[in-house]
Amino acid sequence: MGEAYVFFKAFKEGNYTIRFQTEDGTADTSIVIQVIKPSYNIKAYPSPMNKGDVAKIEYILENEAENVTILITDMYGNKVLKEVRKGAEDVSVGRKIYEWDGYNSAGSRVASGVYIIMVKIEYEDRAPEIRKTHLLILW
Repeated sequence: MGEAYVFFKAFKEGNYTIRFQTEDGTADTSIVIQVIKPSYNIKAYPSPMNKGDVAKIEYILENEAENVTILITDMYGNKVLKEVRKGAEDVSVGRKIYEWDGYNSAGSRVASGVYIIMVKIEYEDRAPEIRKTHLLILW
């Protein structure tokens, strides 16, 4: 098994290409990550998280919402988990924390990798807000 490197660096806005290559050079792949400047308060921690850890996805509702959808995808955009929150406590104004245990919608533990978290906040009287956060890395 090869080595894994994690880079903790504050990137400026823009597109970045990350290239992965086997030691012997027989296979490689690359992904493009778009870094956007957040204009909202949303975060996921710990990152990286180890198997058995629980990730906390924290966001703030500045107005009462109709419902909140939390979507976790892999780095290719495949849906891992979709959770719709409609309870009074979930949609009222304030700081919210959703805990993810590393399992997908089918109840299976997800593989080690990079996961992207999206929070969609829907309101009764205006367009929904879609918020994305930094990458969550699961080992």
